[in-house]
Amino acid sequence: MKPQKCIRGGKVRWVARYIGADGKERTKTFDFERDAKDWVRDREKEVRDGDWIDPKSQEITVAHLWRSWEQAAHTDGTRKVHEQVGRNLGRLAGTPIGKLRGSHVRDWQHELRTGHSWVKGCEGLSDATVRNFSGQLAGCMNMAVSDGLLRNHRAPGSPLGDAATRRSPAPRS
Repeated sequence: MKPQKCIRGGKVRWVARYIGADGKERTKTFDFERDAKDWVRDREKEVRDGDWIDPKSQEITVAHLWRSWEQAAHTDGTRKVHEQVGRNLGRLAGTPIGKLRGSHVRDWQHELRTGHSWVKGCEGLSDATVRNFSGQLAGCMNMAVSDGLLRNHRAPGSPLGDAATRRSPAPRS
């Protein structure tokens, strides 16, 4: 769709619109027509290519996603590990999954190693435990990708490596 010119208080703004794969119209306002056109072009390409992700899904917090990860465990032992990591998410818990960055994960790993501010008297976890917890977080994010909640993720400190990117395959038509 072509961006719409809007003038308010003498200021020109451009309203960009597109229809998501779910049939709902989404809009965003820009200062420049060029930026609005680029944004619409990118969103429409994502819809066409099957790569579109509902922006609302990226507002889900890590804690909310983690509950699904805990429920996905097939054995009692795995469930207990997931629950233990869930209790140690700290500040990551309230972070929307679409805003989760490598710096957040590195800060979390540092707090796990040196003592978590959210657990009174904790003096830190071993490197092996931090790697295990990081791998669990990477698994949870992989689940989000396969569920179509995220396009990809980077999981610093995971067994996949700092620059590992997981991408969901495009659906076949």
